[in-house]
Amino acid sequence: MILAFDIGNTNVAAGIFVRGQLVSHRKMRRPPVAGRRWWKELTVQACAEAGTVPANLGGCVISSVVPPVSRLLPGVLRKLTGTDPLLVKGSLPLGMAFAYDDPARLGADRICAMLAAVKKYGAPVIVVDCGTAITLDGVSRRRKHVGGMIAPGMAMSAAALGRSTAALPAAEWSVPLRPAGTDTLSGIRSGVWFGAVGGIREIVSRLKAVAGKSATVIGTGGDAPALMKSAALFDVLDPTLVLEGAVTAWQTVRGGKKSPTSRRRGAKR
Repeated sequence: MILAFDIGNTNVAAGIFVRGQLVSHRKMRRPPVAGRRWWKELTVQACAEAGTVPANLGGCVISSVVPPVSRLLPGVLRKLTGTDPLLVKGSLPLGMAFAYDDPARLGADRICAMLAAVKKYGAPVIVVDCGTAITLDGVSRRRKHVGGMIAPGMAMSAAALGRSTAALPAAEWSVPLRPAGTDTLSGIRSGVWFGAVGGIREIVSRLKAVAGKSATVIGTGGDAPALMKSAALFDVLDPTLVLEGAVTAWQTVRGGKKSPTSRRRGAKR
C-alpha cells in the first residue's frame, strides 16, 4: 500500500494505491501556509479513507513543485510511517531520458505525468497539464522526452490583466457565452479562454512535429475538464495522471521495497 502526493501551486492531491491501483483519492486547495500539523492530519485522513493508518503503509512518494513543502513533508511522513519517502526528481533513474539541460530542474509533476502517460497510453504521447500554469510535454515513439513548453494558466492570465493594467478589473476566467465580448469582463474572459485554447492547439501541433504526428494527447489538471468539454483539445482526459506517475516512479526506483535505511515504527528488532 503506497501513499502518493501531487502537490501543486494551488491544489494538493493524495491517493492510496494497492498493487498499483488507485483505491482512494482526495483533492483540495492547499492553504498558503501549511505546517507539519496540517500535513499530518491530511496523511491520517487519506489513510483512513482507505481503511488503514500511516504505520501500515509500504511506502510514500511525493511529486511537489513547491520547494518549502518538498523540504517539510518528507520528515512528516518519515515520522508517521517509519519509511523513507521518495521525492520525485529528474536526476533519479526513472527509465526515461529528459530533454532538459539539467533534468533535476524539470518539474516533478511533469515527470510523473509523462511516466504515467507512457505506461498507460504508450508512445508517442503529449501531456497537457492545465493548472496554475499550463505545461505541455512530448514523448517520442522511443520513449524519450523531446522537450516541453510552459504557459500561464487561465486564472493566472486573468489575474495578471487586473494587476498590470490601470483600467482593467480583476476577473475570474469562465467559458465565454460568445466568442467576442460585449463588455470589459466578457472581453477578458473571452480573451483568456480563446488565448488558452488557441495556444494549446498551436503548441500541441508543434510538439507533434517532433514527438510524432500520431501522438496521443492527454489532458490533466484542474482546468482540463472544461477545456475538454468545450474545446475537445485532448484525446483522453486523465485527472489522476500525476498521482499514478508518482507511484510508477516509486516502483521504478524502489522496486516495491522499503528503503533499507528505514524501519517501520513498532516493528520487532
